[in-house]
Amino acid sequence: MNVHLGIFGAMILAMGIFASPMLASAQTHQQVVSTDIGTLKVGVLTEPASPKPGETLKMKIDFLNPQSGIIQEHIDYTVLITNGGSAVFGPIPLTHTSLGSATIPVQFKDGENKVVIEIQGILFRPIPTEKASFSIILGDKPVQSKEEPKADVKPTEQKQADKSKPSEVKDKKDLKKDSKKDKKDPKKDKKKDAKKKTVKKPVKKTES
Repeated sequence: MNVHLGIFGAMILAMGIFASPMLASAQTHQQVVSTDIGTLKVGVLTEPASPKPGETLKMKIDFLNPQSGIIQEHIDYTVLITNGGSAVFGPIPLTHTSLGSATIPVQFKDGENKVVIEIQGILFRPIPTEKASFSIILGDKPVQSKEEPKADVKPTEQKQADKSKPSEVKDKKDLKKDSKKDKKDPKKDKKKDAKKKTVKKPVKKTES
């Protein structure tokens, strides 16, 4: 009887060991991002889910196996959180988590809070640094300045406007020519009249 109880207890313990990572992987994350090389995925959630600026919250980080989605144990990592170029949290020194999860108390600021997690080791083995980056935005997003809308001009109207410009220039030139023609020089007119009035008389030849 005791033997059967011992076997049953061992089975329950084994089921608990195998079920724990499955339950951890089934946890819903607010964001899941891959590292820049893709060796791991990082799942993140905050408590409360909708934090306010300046409110102390808990940010939970899970390091996940990209194939199975199960939490990957024994990770060496660092965390840095910035807002507008200023550090909000960290950077913390290289830290080891045996469970593959970490919970960080942090106060986010209003606007975009950029989180950068660097992974430098897996299962006690150093790896080339991989980064997982994501943002947590509080409040309203920064408003981007928009250009003033330009007046809509139809292509046909634009072409007609372009065509009308050369004709206007020609008209101006013609007006200048006409104005020159209309203006008469009074001195030249007097000289012409004087030439008309002076008639040369025939010169008589004297007979010797």
